[in-house]
Amino acid sequence: MADHLVGTRDELQESEASWASAFCIDNASPEKSCFVDDLVCVIQNALMVLKSLNGLVPKYLTSKFIKRNESSYSLRNSVNKLVVPFPRTNYMKNSFSYSGATLWNSLPCNIRESPSLP
Repeated sequence: MADHLVGTRDELQESEASWASAFCIDNASPEKSCFVDDLVCVIQNALMVLKSLNGLVPKYLTSKFIKRNESSYSLRNSVNKLVVPFPRTNYMKNSFSYSGATLWNSLPCNIRESPSLP
């Protein structure tokens, strides 16, 4: 594995831990607690997609995503976006391949193009 990927893996793990702990709220109301749980879940999913795109996870996860510029068409707005599979069921809408691609595509372009995390 390339040295820059090892550094990226360490940065991802540190960021994941710090983001998860940064959003923990003591004595929070149920509404805030639910929001925090959802936010932590979104952050973890986004980090898992990032790890998948950088080859830092097993191949079965990496194979879940296809970059849009590798597909049959290319648009200026499709830089570093992923192909979103068509969900025919609610089960598919809850899958990692659908929700991860949708989440990744909703991120701003500067985050999708970032070579590493801050």
